[in-house]
Amino acid sequence: MHSLFRINELFCKTKKDKIILHIPSLDIHSSKVTFILGSSGVGKTSFLQAIGLMKRNFSKESTINLSIGDYSDYQYLSTWQSKEIQNIRKSYFSFMFQEAHFFNNFSIEETLKMPKVFAGNTDYDVKSDINMQKTFRKLGLWKLWSRLDTNVNDLSVGQKQRISFIQSLQKKGCILFADEPTGNVDYINAKRIMRLAKERVCSSDLKASIIVTHDLNLAIRYADDIVVLSLREDNLGTLKSDHVFRNVNNEDKKTLKDKILGIYEADWETSKSEGK
Repeated sequence: MHSLFRINELFCKTKKDKIILHIPSLDIHSSKVTFILGSSGVGKTSFLQAIGLMKRNFSKESTINLSIGDYSDYQYLSTWQSKEIQNIRKSYFSFMFQEAHFFNNFSIEETLKMPKVFAGNTDYDVKSDINMQKTFRKLGLWKLWSRLDTNVNDLSVGQKQRISFIQSLQKKGCILFADEPTGNVDYINAKRIMRLAKERVCSSDLKASIIVTHDLNLAIRYADDIVVLSLREDNLGTLKSDHVFRNVNNEDKKTLKDKILGIYEADWETSKSEGK
């Protein structure tokens, strides 16, 4: 099994250098949809920001090694501001967040063309892309296909989130980092998004998807692997070795759900004790 990320002694910190999350060891594999779960405030987004090179929010003692494309066992801390870091983000990473962020006055068509233009494909035509048409249909956006000149900021919140998801899929062979990608859509559209993310990983259009969510049911339904962060007695976020669930498609769904809920309940008790 090829590891995209090999993580050892990862310490995520705040701007004031307070450690908020410790990951002793974790491998994230290619060709997998990996969900990151955990109670609020445990450090899920901080973890995603660290491995996605969104922030240098990890200490110098941390080791994060990436293997993708031209980069084999590339260690993050070696050269943070280097051209290699910029190239990794540009060539191999794609991002989606709970709140969609678009350029003002851009149409749907211009928004979806932008990743291709940045990659050097200035001749890309959204309207001629048969796969794009299929994607709109799969995400329940077919009525917008004839209105690609619509300003993205005139769309509903749910439509924006789905357009943002489509935009994140425009870069082939990359790792998709998604932070609460279904937070602003109903359950039917949430399933559509997750189903398509799974399809793209299976077809190798995406190298992998790493998804932070609070939606346990979606995670259990669409994950290959699930990582559950939890709280230590000192309220520091951490990852225990038995809180990494691999190949969950082969697990009994009810048993798996009960295990994860048990972790959540233990965190709640830890938080309650700390608050006394």
